[in-house]
Amino acid sequence: DVVYSSIIPVDRETEKVDLTAGEYASFPFGNNHFAHAFCPHRLELCDYISGGTLVKREAYEEVGSHQGENWDLWKRMRDAGKRFKPVPEATLISRNPIRVETKLTPHPEAKACFYYQASMATTYVRCQLPARKLPGLALDYTHVQNVGDDLHPDIKFPEQAPCAIFQFPGDQGRAILMHTMMNEGIRVLIEVDDNYYAKSPLNNPGWVFEMMDKRLAHSLEAHGRMVPWVDGVIVATPHLAKLYSKFNKNVYICPNSVDADDWRALARPPDDGKLRIGWFASASHKDDGRMLTQAMQWACKRDDVEILNMGLDPRWSNCRYKQMPWTNDLSVYRAMMGVLDIGLCPVQPTEWANCRSDLKAIEYAMAGVLPVMSETIPYANWTNGFGCWKCKTPKDWLSAIQYLVTHRDDLQRMRAEAHHYVLEERTIDKTISAWEEAVAG
Repeated sequence: DVVYSSIIPVDRETEKVDLTAGEYASFPFGNNHFAHAFCPHRLELCDYISGGTLVKREAYEEVGSHQGENWDLWKRMRDAGKRFKPVPEATLISRNPIRVETKLTPHPEAKACFYYQASMATTYVRCQLPARKLPGLALDYTHVQNVGDDLHPDIKFPEQAPCAIFQFPGDQGRAILMHTMMNEGIRVLIEVDDNYYAKSPLNNPGWVFEMMDKRLAHSLEAHGRMVPWVDGVIVATPHLAKLYSKFNKNVYICPNSVDADDWRALARPPDDGKLRIGWFASASHKDDGRMLTQAMQWACKRDDVEILNMGLDPRWSNCRYKQMPWTNDLSVYRAMMGVLDIGLCPVQPTEWANCRSDLKAIEYAMAGVLPVMSETIPYANWTNGFGCWKCKTPKDWLSAIQYLVTHRDDLQRMRAEAHHYVLEERTIDKTISAWEEAVAG
């Protein structure tokens, strides 16, 4: 209902872009001009919705249009259940000083502040989604404010809820901030959904191994030193919990989940007789696609099968498939996933990959897609033959695809089972109690 852009201020005299122009330095994101993730409770603190917005006429008229400041309009739209979407790629060029009112206290019901630094998808799943239900605040790290002066010596972190949750910190700045918060009586937790004690397939982009390596700000060594002294660690899986419990006695398993409301508008396309097989994967799966080559080479030869791939290009030899571009728009991502019948989840077991979660299978299932997955630790909660199909070898993948393509009644049954399992076990409404326990301590 509301789409908002980033802001680029322009100096009035020079007509040049100036990221410190006017009152921009006091903007509540610090000097970060990007459109930030939407957090409904954050609107109680400040009006962070930029002036560059598109608003549906029906939504605008339904809430009574303008009755004062934009801030009031956004809060009324939020209270009416309207949806907000940031579009960082779009920018508003502004010659006017950016004035943003900010309150000093968080929403009275806020139980935690999530400080994110991940991709939009990970930010949504591990920060925005639990913040939506706790309730809590989802904030960029640069939004942290520490107010304390001669006039107000006792005011510290005025916008901070009782608990602060930092996504996989590994730099000196966050370490100092977390330590200061703990000294002020704030409960501080570290959140991880990957193994940050191990080297990732991407060679840990943005990370180095030792703190003395000055090339980048984050290091695995610094992360490892922080984990023992914080109040606790939130992880996504039991396997990850086993690893981190060696370094901190307070480890909380908060599994990845979905919000059914985000998927209700997803409509399955009409049946045109074609069965669509897809693999939606990031670059961290670069070695996993090889397990699928034989199966995809067989499937692509059938006229009643179409193979779709999104994100990482597996470059399967002698195989015809459609490569789709990656998107950061989660609603587009869900819609593209919703055209599939079979969703592939290959994972080769490694020290790092064993700490993955089953989020991809959950998303496939919510889109009405049958997940076909590797028989590995991340998918231990799934039962082979009920809502999924598990494979160990390339030959297993070939057999699975051959059977499902030619036994579509069984395919439809298992798709329904997968959807039912996620609705019953893996929605945020079912798992929010784990987040509440971690926050309460």
